[in-house]
Amino acid sequence: MELMVRIQQTADRLFHRFGIRSVTMDDVAKEISVSKKTIYSCFRDKNELVLSIINEHVKENDDQINAIVDSESNPIKRFAQIAAYIIQRHNQLNPALINDLKKYHPEAYEKISRFREEKVIMHVMRSITDGREQGLFRTDFNDIVIAHAFSALTFAIFESESLAALNIDHKISVVEIIKYHLRSISTISGLEELEKVTWPNHSTFIEEPK
Repeated sequence: MELMVRIQQTADRLFHRFGIRSVTMDDVAKEISVSKKTIYSCFRDKNELVLSIINEHVKENDDQINAIVDSESNPIKRFAQIAAYIIQRHNQLNPALINDLKKYHPEAYEKISRFREEKVIMHVMRSITDGREQGLFRTDFNDIVIAHAFSALTFAIFESESLAALNIDHKISVVEIIKYHLRSISTISGLEELEKVTWPNHSTFIEEPK
């Protein structure tokens, strides 16, 4: 089990650095100084390795977001905490990595899509319900439509090549999307609560032009 975890962690690091398509099982074996035969004794092929890594990421994301939702009753603060988690955990994601998953490992990409459709949307709808009960969110919009739109918009940050070309850090994009979402659905009380949230300083995230 320890060896499998080492292989997963090493492959994950290489995938983020060089792209999934570019990294071979030989590369992974050399990185941790084991034979390719040893790698194949743990994973049938590269696709199984990629799928196992995605499964671990999805489980971790689910556990962390569940913990945030269960521990924070204020839905506006909850969104801010989820934003902080996304920023910390997903800053290395990029359109090239996502495109590799789509093209060469569709089963793994489907796991991510299913997580978004089943879990993320569910959490957003729960937060909308909580916000309405607390008088923070308006009642004059369709919560199902808004939950789906918010999920799609947030995930698009990591898939949009045009956004990536702007050289804007994902951290800025995540915060802006969540603030945009909250402002659009908040009541006056909700907007006042939103003003109390401390968001990351954009100036610390802006990359210098290359």
